[in-house]
Amino acid sequence: MPDQEQDFKYDLFLSHASEDKVWCEMFAERLRNAGVRVWFDGWELQPGDNLLARINEGLKSSRKMVAVFSSDYFRDGKVWTRAESYALQAPDILSKDRPVIPIWIKNIQEDEIEPTLRPILYLDFRNDDDFELRFRQLLEALDLPRREFAREEEIEFREHKLDPAERGRRNYARGNRFEDEIATIYRLQGFEIKQNLQLNGFQIDLKVDRRLRSVADRNLEGRRLVCAPGHAAGHHRR
Repeated sequence: MPDQEQDFKYDLFLSHASEDKVWCEMFAERLRNAGVRVWFDGWELQPGDNLLARINEGLKSSRKMVAVFSSDYFRDGKVWTRAESYALQAPDILSKDRPVIPIWIKNIQEDEIEPTLRPILYLDFRNDDDFELRFRQLLEALDLPRREFAREEEIEFREHKLDPAERGRRNYARGNRFEDEIATIYRLQGFEIKQNLQLNGFQIDLKVDRRLRSVADRNLEGRRLVCAPGHAAGHHRR
């Protein structure tokens, strides 16, 4: 039986419906690019594999599960997706150390979700504009920053041995990630963001423009114009 200090092969097991495979593969790629070790069936399963055995192997080798909840995930006959979720909620050490983290996509509604899974806190990926914010929240929920922080000094020490060009490339990549996070925060507040601009021969990494009017503001303005005195539809002077 694995103990709490076990060094698992995967950080997460990605559970999903086959209908959502395209979105989930994109999602798995983003996780992998962020340094997360992902068990994704499209990468792990091969023709001739024993499906049940490989799924069980993936579950035992993963610290946590991310379950992608959609209407297809809970469709009648979806035995594997439900079995994966319930497997990590059994009263044993697997459930204690590797809980399920649900994420909601598409137009999934609460009444479509199995009653036993509804109490689990979830991350809402249904709005594409919130993707980057929810993605960062998921990385925090995986407890990976703590593990990476413990290795930060070691990584920094190794990088001092790199040639200046390679150190520059790595620092540039870190800077781009930071700029992307700042840009996402401003976009969520309604600002217009432009990145990687050339202005009068200078490179502008991030430019924050005026706050965009929301749809609600534009609708309100439209109603004011329609209701202005003497201009309302159907109004005639006698």
